[in-house]
Amino acid sequence: MDLITISNDKELLGKIEKVCNSLSIKFTVYKGEKNALEVMSTVCSDSFNTIILDDDFLSNDSPQILAALLKVNKKLKVIFLTSDSSVERGRLICGIGVYYYSIKPVEQSELFEAIQSINKIRNQLIN
Repeated sequence: MDLITISNDKELLGKIEKVCNSLSIKFTVYKGEKNALEVMSTVCSDSFNTIILDDDFLSNDSPQILAALLKVNKKLKVIFLTSDSSVERGRLICGIGVYYYSIKPVEQSELFEAIQSINKIRNQLIN
């Protein structure tokens, strides 16, 4: 599983690192600018198949970036995390298509279950 995390939330990144280490999953942290084109370029050029997208990092651009990424790679699994608890935002994002949606702060156990579930699906498709 090739996983990239788009976030600058140190607490969240720490939780993701612990989960990925416990599942022996290699993950990458996006270190580029908060630029929609750069994010899309990084995710597409390195052929990641799973993305953890922190809505707070990209703010208002998240729905457009997410829709574009899923057009390019229909098999991309998305874990979407946000601090925005509005129903409208949830409907918009879920309508685009995400595997897992959560409002921050997210527990490490929730991340573990979401990442483990995606990993199991990927392994079943390979075997």
